[in-house]
Amino acid sequence: MIPRVRVLVAAGSGTLGLRLRLMLEAEGAEVSMVTDMMAGVAAAEIQLVVATPSQIAVAGGLAPGATVLEIDEREEWDVVRSRLAAALNPQSGQLSEAEQLNAALARARILLVDDSATYREFLRLELTRLGAQITVCSNAEAALTRLSEGEWDCMLVDLVMPGVDGAELCGRAARLRRDSGKTFVLGVLSSREGKADLIRSLEAGADVFMGKSLDNALFRAKLGAALRRNFLGTK
Repeated sequence: MIPRVRVLVAAGSGTLGLRLRLMLEAEGAEVSMVTDMMAGVAAAEIQLVVATPSQIAVAGGLAPGATVLEIDEREEWDVVRSRLAAALNPQSGQLSEAEQLNAALARARILLVDDSATYREFLRLELTRLGAQITVCSNAEAALTRLSEGEWDCMLVDLVMPGVDGAELCGRAARLRRDSGKTFVLGVLSSREGKADLIRSLEAGADVFMGKSLDNALFRAKLGAALRRNFLGTK
């Protein structure tokens, strides 16, 4: 697993600080926050400082040896997110697209929701083998609780489940993602792979639709590509 980068966020605005924290935690970073750099933290533990221009002057003194990234709240959020990802993964620009895909899979925190214990265990073992951290749920209610309480990079949802089905769960998760500012990938898994189910899933908020009949290599490639975009801002 890729070690978690320790990041200090110093932003005068509480709203800006929270947005940066959510973005950084979505990238897998361990975040500490201060409203004023002079408040300080244990400098030896900080590897990256994310600060507004007014805080930059003292950033180097409080965190010697740390990389300092200046963030202006007037920047577009997509640009900010890409800059944060690049700062956390400076080697990413030297990796091939395939290497970035594999790295994304290896660092992902995935919530897997499926009412089939057999398929859950099969997929859990496959994704764990790739390095991902997997948490499993058997129904929508448990999944929504986990989703709201934790930090995730991806939620994979079975389309056909009793009670609240995958499309409805995906819609609820998409609303939670939008309202909270989180950036996890939503994926739908289905043994029914027709056009109508694909459209229904995407309209509900899914980022990627994967048939359960896909061979392992194609499944990994589709999921890894979605995670790569989320982690690294690539197309």
